[in-house]
Amino acid sequence: MDYSLSPPPSGGDTVIPDPWYGNIQYLLNISTIGLFFCIFIFLFGKLRSDHRRMPGFSALATKLLAVWHATGREIALHCGADAAQFLIIEGGSFVVVLSIGVLSICVLLPLNMYGGSQVINDEFSKTTINHIEKGSSFLWIHFVFVVIVVLLAHFGMSLIEKRLKVTRFRDGKWELK
Repeated sequence: MDYSLSPPPSGGDTVIPDPWYGNIQYLLNISTIGLFFCIFIFLFGKLRSDHRRMPGFSALATKLLAVWHATGREIALHCGADAAQFLIIEGGSFVVVLSIGVLSICVLLPLNMYGGSQVINDEFSKTTINHIEKGSSFLWIHFVFVVIVVLLAHFGMSLIEKRLKVTRFRDGKWELK
């Protein structure tokens, strides 16, 4: 036999005990590790390249507060109109996603966990629509929720578009081109 690419799998010596990919604890752990890794890169990479030594806590707090209180005009003057437009898009998208997330956690998660009666062994699957039986009236709540999500996304994106019309074709001095 010619195994030019890779040998075939050996017979039965690799057993995956439980599916790790559906485990909420695993997902939270890996997300937390990623968060701390990003913070570590920011603190020791970016800030260290901006300053000769690490700035203190008060300097970091002052810098973050200055960025937080900056207006769209100040951001456009300092970073350009593209940066102001980017922040409008990011802020609007954050509000849309946050509102959908809060609605999902407050409405659908309890509905799926306590309204479903389908027998499922996986704890993660009890939080999904799979836990609700076919033909249940709770499925209509999911349908109405999807309609609400589509409407929230549509109106959120149209509000972002209206705010972008104000910044369109402006230079760093906030003048129309």
